[in-house]
Amino acid sequence: MKRAWISSQLVAVAILSIVITRVFFCKRCEFSFDDAPSSSHPLGIITVNNGLEQRNVVHDGSSTSSNGRDGFSAPASMVVEEGGQRWDHDPRIPFPTVPSPPYDTKIPRILHRSWKTENVPQVMRKWTKTCSDLHPDWTHILWTDEMNRELVRVFYPWFLPVYDSYEKNVMRADAARIFYMHKFGGVYMDLDFECIRPMDSLLNVSTSLLGYLSDDYEYEHNIPNAWMASKPRHKFWEFTARLMQFNPYDPALNQSIAEYMTGPVMLYNAYYKWNSKHENSPNSDYRVTILSNDLIYPFDWHSRSPWYNYCWARSSSYSPEKCKKEMNVVGKSSYVVTYWSHSWESIGRSPKASIVRG
Repeated sequence: MKRAWISSQLVAVAILSIVITRVFFCKRCEFSFDDAPSSSHPLGIITVNNGLEQRNVVHDGSSTSSNGRDGFSAPASMVVEEGGQRWDHDPRIPFPTVPSPPYDTKIPRILHRSWKTENVPQVMRKWTKTCSDLHPDWTHILWTDEMNRELVRVFYPWFLPVYDSYEKNVMRADAARIFYMHKFGGVYMDLDFECIRPMDSLLNVSTSLLGYLSDDYEYEHNIPNAWMASKPRHKFWEFTARLMQFNPYDPALNQSIAEYMTGPVMLYNAYYKWNSKHENSPNSDYRVTILSNDLIYPFDWHSRSPWYNYCWARSSSYSPEKCKKEMNVVGKSSYVVTYWSHSWESIGRSPKASIVRG
């Protein structure tokens, strides 16, 4: 009898050990957070207005709470439905209406941009209008800080503690754009980009696109997160989000914490780690394509080129027309150009006010 009792206890301990091991390692595994690929509840209506967006929140008056993914729930919220799945959304926060395309789709015609609030500086409105004018049939979304957090809270609640823990708002803005790419797909672009020609032809190049800043391929800032494009639910963005979640900062580096944890250095590291693990052939589902700098970043801010002062938005000699002429953006077939206003320095890291000239 005693021997049987001991045997049963050993079996119980063994089973418990297996369960603990599975739970422990699951927290560290590559977590899949694909969304149901169906249409979304009409939470908002997006219309382009002078290069930016107006949103009218539409909802059904529901204030019920239901369990969402990962056991998440929120009281007094609007219910969002996708493919039979119910999500909780706060009706006080505007949210875009973008149906979830099929998984195997090409990059959709959606242009994401973000700012702290809807009060975008006038000079940036001038730049964004060039993109709206060249892409009249695209869906244009301006994300605010409030909308960014709601995106994470509703669809990626496992990341919310990390998101809320970031000490700088620019880090939350950086992180949110990774989730734009995963959830909706499309093109993300900073507000200080001017569009030179339509980007439609780029959408057929690959299912996920980034751009090189220069031909200095060992420079850790060489894959900026200022412009990104992707089909929705590309696995690269899952990988990148998990890298952000478990990305420790080494103060010994004496570098910007945002750039290493959520910004361009993080993205550079994510790409090369991803590329070392997955096939990057033209037909691979894991493919991420890096475009040459002439196409997306004709102005390399760190090279101190002869036209630097014409092209840098914070320079007293800034002249966008001279910049484009000197860089020959037409001859280079550039799609866009960014004037690197570095607006994040005045809102997240630098004690000095940012100077941006129109």
